[in-house]
Amino acid sequence: MRKTSVYKNSKRRDFNSTEPSGLVLNKKELRKFKDIAYENRDVEFLYLRENEFEVFDTYFELPNLKILDLSINNLTGSISFLQSVPNLRHLYLTGNKIDSLQGLSEMPTLETLCMSDNDVTSFEGLESLPNLRVLSLNYNAIENFRLFPYLPALHTLNLVGNPVADVPT
Repeated sequence: MRKTSVYKNSKRRDFNSTEPSGLVLNKKELRKFKDIAYENRDVEFLYLRENEFEVFDTYFELPNLKILDLSINNLTGSISFLQSVPNLRHLYLTGNKIDSLQGLSEMPTLETLCMSDNDVTSFEGLESLPNLRVLSLNYNAIENFRLFPYLPALHTLNLVGNPVADVPT
């Protein structure tokens, strides 16, 4: 693995500290995450935009992670890695090749989901997200509202560029 410069907020935190800890590893040509995960299991945010991840291979639970940004990578298929981030609140996966929302229903703490510019065709997988406030699925392939679940906290829904958002003339 190439040597990379890492921004890490690694100050020793006392009980009164409100400063979050995390990593910013954008544009580092990263392909594997498990070594980084092992050394940083307590981070609260991870910014991993514009790398070369095809899978998000944590192999470890990241119990404190609240913000995860994997936008503009090479992730495909579904989001099955989410069981390793049980307390995630904000998830950014824009600009990948993900075709399924399966796995999200196990994320009751999720508040923000940005998955624009992927290959999603259905709302299936969004059930049981009582805290989801922002859902951005612009430029996917969603054709109808079949399987759109009840999302009691939702206040922003973005669907621009999907067939379901086309206005008949």
